[in-house]
Amino acid sequence: MHTISTQRPLALKIQAQNTYLIYFAIILHSIEPYQDLDETNAIPEEDPKINVRCGIAVYNPLTQKCCNLKVISKHSICQSRCGLVSYNPYTHQCCYLKVIPKRLICRRRPRCGLVSYDPLTHKCCNRKVIPKRSLCLSLKCGLVSYSPVTHKCCDLKVIPKLSICRPRCGLVSYNPLTHRCCHGKVIPKLFICKPKIKYYLSSTGH
Repeated sequence: MHTISTQRPLALKIQAQNTYLIYFAIILHSIEPYQDLDETNAIPEEDPKINVRCGIAVYNPLTQKCCNLKVISKHSICQSRCGLVSYNPYTHQCCYLKVIPKRLICRRRPRCGLVSYDPLTHKCCNRKVIPKRSLCLSLKCGLVSYSPVTHKCCDLKVIPKLSICRPRCGLVSYNPLTHRCCHGKVIPKLFICKPKIKYYLSSTGH
């Protein structure tokens, strides 16, 4: 009878310890999922390889790309610029600010004096660029060559074709539309220039 009474408190103590261990294991098991969730949702540090700048914008090179300082989709074609015109670099090219097919050769532009020109549309005439369809005529004005299409010769000087050629009368230049030169003097064009009368002295004095 005494043995049974001493074993019962011991059994209760063991049962209480087992219950405590089970309860502690349940608590540990319930904490682990929350710890895993926190690790999964942790905010990663900013990766400099992912955030790349395009002008003032930031883009992800894994899904986007930079094209002429604009962010576009990675699968889109980047339209290059030639002056103010956009073009497809896979089919065309920029040649001296002009878009031409990629199969053509972009030749170096020739120069006319200090100016470069497109030989497909223009040509050099007397060191001046003129349209290709225009005639290149070269005339001499003193020691200078000029094109009669755009200029003219006036008193051994090349002047624009639309300018009035003012010839000289002695040391004075005048407008041939309103005046004329008469014996070294400028007179109105309406006046008659009379020929000079030459007087001869007789050898006998009579």
